[in-house]
Amino acid sequence: MCFSHMADAYNLDGLKTGEKMLLMSLSNYADEDGFCYPSKETLMIKCCFTKRTCDAHMASLKALNLIKITRRKKGNINDSNLYELLFKKKGIVSVRGVRQAKAANDNSAKSAPPHDAEIAPPIMQNLHHEAKPMKTNSAKSAPPHDAEIAVGQILQSGGAKSAPNTINDPINNNININMVDSGSLQKGAECPLMQLPTTDGFNFDVTQSYIDDLAPCYPDLFLHDAFLGIKQWLVINKNNPDKPKPLSVIPMFIKFWLDRAIAQIKKGHINPYPHPKKPRLPVTTKPVIVYQAGPVGDFLREQDKAAELRKAKAAGGVQK
Repeated sequence: MCFSHMADAYNLDGLKTGEKMLLMSLSNYADEDGFCYPSKETLMIKCCFTKRTCDAHMASLKALNLIKITRRKKGNINDSNLYELLFKKKGIVSVRGVRQAKAANDNSAKSAPPHDAEIAPPIMQNLHHEAKPMKTNSAKSAPPHDAEIAVGQILQSGGAKSAPNTINDPINNNININMVDSGSLQKGAECPLMQLPTTDGFNFDVTQSYIDDLAPCYPDLFLHDAFLGIKQWLVINKNNPDKPKPLSVIPMFIKFWLDRAIAQIKKGHINPYPHPKKPRLPVTTKPVIVYQAGPVGDFLREQDKAAELRKAKAAGGVQK
């Protein structure tokens, strides 16, 4: 385990929640040279991922040139892959520019006008079949020059940092409008439900996808209320030197908090974060009988009353 790799992976800007969790898990197993070989099943358990989600995030990290995957075999049997962490060796501190450049290239490729041969009649296409140029996805094959320039500017400026800590904000689910105006929330990025303050001046963004990834691991807890409790604790102990909580330890602190709640439930204590339940309508177990006026109704009422007394005597008690 190399804590410097975990800290660099956590401070890497522009990653999605699942990608960052997977990268931090790989960094947890990596040695000082950035090599590790955990099995896919181990990564799925640690990150609470399905096989499909784990493969998708792994392919995304490889496409961003943050890791290198080497497949290994023992004879004819597949062995665990060898992973090499490249982001620290290459000095990458943000991939936000790479994602924006890739999105711009994809949009320009979709909006490009079709070739004349593509809109020609079928007969003309057959006549010019030999001279028809081959379709190449030049937008995807071209190197992202804008992305390289953006990463270079970030490296020169000293690296990307998170938004400043809003310690005096109320504990609620509302998104700070000033963040949108200042440009900290990029177009198309997922808005955080809340921000957890830290002692080193940064914020830990809690998004809906982050909560959805943790939900299968803690099905008995209503995670929204749990994160509100975590935020309240961090706000109260913000200036407590005996309980420092920097940005790098917030994920471990969240795991400790949720595991402690599960341990209390197993010991028989009340669930501190139960799921909200819909109010149940009262169910009438005994039908309401309306007797008609007159001697017939009085006779039926006396008969029913006598039947209830017989049932009470048979049950062991007499109702007066």
